[in-house]
Amino acid sequence: TTLKSVLRALETMSNEVKVPEETRIPAKRALDRMLEIK
Repeated sequence: TTLKSVLRALETMSNEVKVPEETRIPAKRALDRMLEIK
């Protein structure tokens, strides 16, 4: 993986990361808390 390939994936939304549900739910909860604006 290079920075160029990461940039391309982010710009085009061409790559998908599949995460098991038991990992996704707590990770999303943590991300939501980090992104809260108070």
